[in-house]
Amino acid sequence: MGWYEAGEYPSDEVQSQAGRNIHAALGEMDMLARGLKDEVAALLVRDLMTSKTDPRVGYNDDQPFRADAYAIFTIEKDMLMPSIRVWATPKGLAIGAHFGSQRKYADYAEMADGVLQVGLPDDMQFFEVRKHREGDRLRPVGNEPPKGELYVGEWFHGGLIGPEVGDQVLGTVAKLQAIFDAMVVASGEAPSSADVTDDPLHDAVTEFREQTGYPTDADANHKAERAQMATVISEDGLLGFDLPEFRRIYNTGRYAHPGPQSHLNVSLGQMTSEELDTFANNLEYLLRGSDPLGDRVNALMDESERGVKGFGEAVITKLLAIEYPFEVVPVCVYRGPKGKGRMLKLLDLHEDGLDSLDTGGRMARSNELLRDRLSPFFGDDTYGMARFLYWYSERGDGEIESADEIDHIGNLADKVFVDRAVLEEFVGLLEDKGQIIFYGPPGTGKTYVGRELAKAIAPDPAQRMLVQFHPSTSYEDFFEGFRPETDVRGQLTYRLVKGPLALIADRARDNPSKQHVLVIDEINRANLPKVFGELLFLLEYREETIRSLYRPDEPFELPKNLWIIGTMNTADRSIALVDAAMRRRFHFVGFFPDQGPMEELLRRWLAANREPEWIADLLDMVNTELRERLG
Repeated sequence: MGWYEAGEYPSDEVQSQAGRNIHAALGEMDMLARGLKDEVAALLVRDLMTSKTDPRVGYNDDQPFRADAYAIFTIEKDMLMPSIRVWATPKGLAIGAHFGSQRKYADYAEMADGVLQVGLPDDMQFFEVRKHREGDRLRPVGNEPPKGELYVGEWFHGGLIGPEVGDQVLGTVAKLQAIFDAMVVASGEAPSSADVTDDPLHDAVTEFREQTGYPTDADANHKAERAQMATVISEDGLLGFDLPEFRRIYNTGRYAHPGPQSHLNVSLGQMTSEELDTFANNLEYLLRGSDPLGDRVNALMDESERGVKGFGEAVITKLLAIEYPFEVVPVCVYRGPKGKGRMLKLLDLHEDGLDSLDTGGRMARSNELLRDRLSPFFGDDTYGMARFLYWYSERGDGEIESADEIDHIGNLADKVFVDRAVLEEFVGLLEDKGQIIFYGPPGTGKTYVGRELAKAIAPDPAQRMLVQFHPSTSYEDFFEGFRPETDVRGQLTYRLVKGPLALIADRARDNPSKQHVLVIDEINRANLPKVFGELLFLLEYREETIRSLYRPDEPFELPKNLWIIGTMNTADRSIALVDAAMRRRFHFVGFFPDQGPMEELLRRWLAANREPEWIADLLDMVNTELRERLG
């Protein structure tokens, strides 16, 4: 495995060989990790999981291939958490304990002192963890800890081969147990639930974990994205300020969602290179300046001082949460239904005078109150705190619970004159696949029942959406695409705009305890494989991630709490003409006046409204005669 910068491979063959080499090495490491996981877990007396390494140094396909590979054993899929790493480089193999990536230098130095107090076992030493461009990621440095990432373990120059690798890993891990335990404790692992069983929040946190399954693979992806974004705003990253990469941080909902930032996009787009350098210097001051945090925040929000139009509280909070993942809870705003102010009130933490503080002071104090209240349950996992807070704010303070007691399905059955059992079957089909299509001739109530069923499932209008397909509907209309617009100077630009599916998926992801529904009327009028594109995969594999067409660097998943109800007019197109891949991913329910859920519907309506029954008899007679004549 050799190292080349992006774009500097001497030939396509060398680049292909580099790809084959790293994939082979990572495959070996993955087999090693899966084969030894249970034995390593037993030695450390902890539940462990393994984690895979990306073959490239970044998420984009234009990034160079790695020149190192490692197997990871960790208690959580988060780059910040300690892990056991079996680390292969061109010069040899190391087996050691890693204190996590993207921490502050002071944290690494403090942990290094802790390691020295525990004592280095025989044959163990510290390693300097170097950047990819150095060619060899690891350099053994003996008993003196280096600056930067902390990795301590045993070095095998030239590597190991055969069965001895597994035996050596287990032998080294056994000697590292005390050091690994010290690293886990220093990382602020959440205490066991037994410590907080008497806390009034205990039941709510337990319910949150049960409902959401936190932490999920999607949560791990968010945390991995945070680590990637941290490199963009690191000290080195700001020295070579990359505006497109910086924009990806605040224009995405990964890890934290600051909302639309059109003003900031315009402001940064109009800056000269010198002005961008000044802005990067101001970011460095915000993130790592010596003044109190509140003062730094206020300075960056004051356009007469260091501020830029559009650079406000939400983006600043996200940047701070990325830089200080153990300290800043990634809830981006203070006011509003999803703001820290309401969350403080729900937790009975709101203080008199808090709302009147300046933005910086209010941001710092509200963050401190929330973090201190939730740390007994989440330790230093501020991302988990934010997930819980969003869930808890949606759960509400009692009003939502009383609304849940309403029998929406029963009321709908009375409203549409359909048996309750039929509607419950529809819900069961949605629970099974997540998607259902009502099909039949015009005028049989498909759209009406679909819309009303969506209301029954998701009573809050913010948790449901209706879209109608037509022959020109595209992927860009439905999911997301670029839209032309003019900037303040009248220049034509293009902005990536989310469509209905992306918008309601964001809402569902932010509110995992609430069911969301997207109704697609006349779904068969569009070219479905073209409209759904790579999203077809997610219809079947919910909460797996894909790289979408216009955001290849941002994983996207379709939440399990988002259901899709489609309606299909068979006068326009037969079910048989629907793409087979689409048919497999949907349940289909027929709507016909003389069979299925609509059978005898008119007769039931007439009886309920005390209208003469002969009207239904006449309709039945006409339909019978039509069938006989038409065959």
